[in-house]
Amino acid sequence: GGAWLDHLDREFANLGAVIEFSAAIPERREAGLRLVIPLRGFLSQRGYIEQSRRWLEATFEDDGGYAPELIVDALVMLGNSWHSDPEVAERHYRQALLAAEAAESPDLRMRPAAALASIAVLWGHYDTAIAMVRFDNGASLLLRTSWAANIEKAYGETRILGTKGGATMSPLQIYACLLY
Repeated sequence: GGAWLDHLDREFANLGAVIEFSAAIPERREAGLRLVIPLRGFLSQRGYIEQSRRWLEATFEDDGGYAPELIVDALVMLGNSWHSDPEVAERHYRQALLAAEAAESPDLRMRPAAALASIAVLWGHYDTAIAMVRFDNGASLLLRTSWAANIEKAYGETRILGTKGGATMSPLQIYACLLY
């Protein structure tokens, strides 16, 4: 939960130093990549998209001899870091799908296939804009709008999501986690 994210934030410089050290030594790049990939949720949630892209590009090599799962995860994560450029994102997702198909793993195909579908929805069928704002206190705000969605009726929606609770604004409903 939130405590782990806060802990990772405090150790972010140390994580970066280890990953960058690994990237500088060809024999250690896979170790660096194996550190970056499990951090994908944290990096995305905290808005470290550019940093995750730099770390992935520094540690991932197409001919690194990595396990198929690692290749697919790295390429999907790279694609996710390029959502602002759908052509680059799609290229990474297609490479990931090819790697999954070469491994003959139906389960492995699911992530790049879903990622390709997200590109089609986000960039292919209607106009949309997405922004993520990361605040100094670690909170994130995701804004998404579409102006030509070709739907029957326009609608607006506001949701607040947090580690200890959430809310929808219309109708007003508040949710609390009883585990804290």
